[in-house]
Amino acid sequence: SFLDLPPAEILPKASPDSAAQSAIFQRAVAYADTTIKKLPNFSARRSTTHFDDVSPMQRLHSQSMVDPSRGIQASYAQTAPAPSPLLRYGDPSSFVVTYRDGEEVADTQTEKGKKTAPPAIGLSTYGEFGPILSVATGDAMHGKVFWSHWEQGATGPLAVFRFLVHQEDSHFTVLGAGNMSRSPSYHGEIAVDPATGTILRVTLVSDWKPPFQPSVSAILVEYGPVQIGNATYTCPIKGVAISKVPNAGPGNGGGELDKLPHQTFVNDVSFTEYHVFRAEVRILP
Repeated sequence: SFLDLPPAEILPKASPDSAAQSAIFQRAVAYADTTIKKLPNFSARRSTTHFDDVSPMQRLHSQSMVDPSRGIQASYAQTAPAPSPLLRYGDPSSFVVTYRDGEEVADTQTEKGKKTAPPAIGLSTYGEFGPILSVATGDAMHGKVFWSHWEQGATGPLAVFRFLVHQEDSHFTVLGAGNMSRSPSYHGEIAVDPATGTILRVTLVSDWKPPFQPSVSAILVEYGPVQIGNATYTCPIKGVAISKVPNAGPGNGGGELDKLPHQTFVNDVSFTEYHVFRAEVRILP
């Protein structure tokens, strides 16, 4: 998902001139500014398949550090097991996300009415229903935007732009251990319907500075037409997220971050079962 498109899949179509490129991107910016306001209140199911290189022993070690009575991690003196050399398939998760008044809200109730507990170790994302579009286009306007290529979309050619955002202009927020928040420099792609400015794919890939440069934080979201109520809207249909973070646990010496072993997490996400929030009343005379 994050690799360059194979040359054979790039449309052999002349690049638009600078004025046309600017017009297309401005339509994309306007779309990102207005799309959230146009969406109705709705719910959708987010289904995630997790992959990671956390070994079973390391997962057990991580869970044993959690003190459920105090909600904190207890000290653990033993050496933390090393990550596995292969990505492993993790337990899939599925829950309902509601979108109300322009805000994305995760429903923590499972099908049986039991609340879902956050995983002791793993990766989660937020903002696919609109905020990520505003972040990418808004930050790109303060960074560098340049033409990339044409590619074939479901209904016609898509205009693909690339962009670079410096750390001082970045609103791409990454939460780490202890809810520590950082906004790294990043680059990405935006695939746009040139006629309407509708954004059909957005990619954000971190460019960490020392000592975090071995780390990776990346997210891709693909959008498509979905039926909500009696109307069709462009909403997320697929997402991919990758996180590669230093394992600064016990036994790794607490050394320099760029020399620590890293753990990799991958989420493959689909969005389905869109439903509008609506009530109908019939009054009988």
